[in-house]
Amino acid sequence: MIHKGKQILILGAGLVVLGALATWDEWQTEKDEKLKETKGLLVTDIKPEDVTTINYYARGDSEAGGDKAPQDPKEKQKTEAKVVSVSLVKKDGRWSITSPVTATADNQAVSDILKNILEYKSENEVANGKDQWPTFGIEPPRRKIDLETANGKKLTFLVGNNTPVGFNAYVATSNSDKVYSGSQYITTATFKSLFELRDKKVLASFSAPEATSVVLQTGKETTRLDKVNNAWELVSPNKAKADTVAVNNLLDDLSALKALEIIDQPDANLKNLIGGSKNLGHVILQMPSSKINMKVVEGKTETYAVLEGQATVYKVNQDIKTKILKTAKDLRDKKIFSFQSTEIASVTVDGQSFKKVANDWYSDTDAGKFSSDGKFAGKAGEQPSPASHIRGLVVDLEYARAEDIVEDSNKLKLPKAPKHQVVLTPASGTAKIAVDAWLGTGSDSEAMWLKISDSARVYKVKKSVLAGLTPQAAKTPVGDEITNPAPDVSN
Repeated sequence: MIHKGKQILILGAGLVVLGALATWDEWQTEKDEKLKETKGLLVTDIKPEDVTTINYYARGDSEAGGDKAPQDPKEKQKTEAKVVSVSLVKKDGRWSITSPVTATADNQAVSDILKNILEYKSENEVANGKDQWPTFGIEPPRRKIDLETANGKKLTFLVGNNTPVGFNAYVATSNSDKVYSGSQYITTATFKSLFELRDKKVLASFSAPEATSVVLQTGKETTRLDKVNNAWELVSPNKAKADTVAVNNLLDDLSALKALEIIDQPDANLKNLIGGSKNLGHVILQMPSSKINMKVVEGKTETYAVLEGQATVYKVNQDIKTKILKTAKDLRDKKIFSFQSTEIASVTVDGQSFKKVANDWYSDTDAGKFSSDGKFAGKAGEQPSPASHIRGLVVDLEYARAEDIVEDSNKLKLPKAPKHQVVLTPASGTAKIAVDAWLGTGSDSEAMWLKISDSARVYKVKKSVLAGLTPQAAKTPVGDEITNPAPDVSN
């Protein structure tokens, strides 16, 4: 028994030792991994999110520098003149520029600089002592970036010359007197112009969800949209329902409008252009507690935007003329009818009546051959064929969208009598929908004009919208615009 007890004790001790070895191995592996992750890091005590103040300095020789810098005095002077000096502060999670201008910063651009600095790893230590810094271009530096955290911790990151061979650069920090070499990407990663550090959004204070009114002035036309019960309506030049997709696209394009160049001190010529009367248009945006008035002008080859009350001028892409300077025609809802085809019980086409029986359409006479439950009441084999073209006609009218809208039909000088008339009668007993149609002429020969009888408004549509006027046209598959013959609507 005693011998057996000793065996158990020895086995238990062995297990303890094995457990200790496993724990030590795990600890050592974790330690090695951590050392591997931090090896070469020049900064280990500051995280990007902790930084609240940046003083940024860069000389504009990002491609060469140091031993490869131009030796010609004139070229050297040009290089040294390309200096960027910017001060930034972070408040409520957003970066702002405080010098040389007061402006909103590009958060991503600032974050990228911080990430590249604080995660940069050196490859070699090349010198120790500040007296060596001038030799490696650390003093004066090509890049000097001062960082300060919310709790007062400070760090300066310095970039010097490129190494004579290889693709490295010399770097140093205020944490020590040492000079290191590491990947040359740091020279370009830390070179940003003032423009690159700025938020390029022209309408930085605009919030699309908060917009309550949009006014667009282009030429002699003023288009106004108001948000009513959370839906956009066209108020001017005519009252109409707005196209939700078109308005949302407009608001998105306004939010995304970015400057190609920001000019804080425009010269006399640009001031005269901005102040002149030859402008492309105005955009006025109303929000609950603020208002934005943007003027768009066009020079000989460039387009500019300026905000009321600001001296800054933004050079913008010329597509602002098509993306933002919209007209009422662009923004109104072009869907002509609001009924649903399933609601329609009977249709009259040029005096000929059709009724819906179950899910099929029949002429008025044939519809009388069915009982109220939709079953054929006649002899077997004598059931009439459905008028399938009427179903196509009703669906086409349900989804019809106008290519153009004329508010007053008198301006078109249409013939007094329409070429065709369609009357739709809903099953619900609501008012009938009477639609008059005229054929287009000349360049509009493939179009038709539709007018709802109790309105002066006229809609221009493709002739194919009324393809279901005749059985012959209905035989052609809907939507096949390449192989289809032109629909027969001349009768």
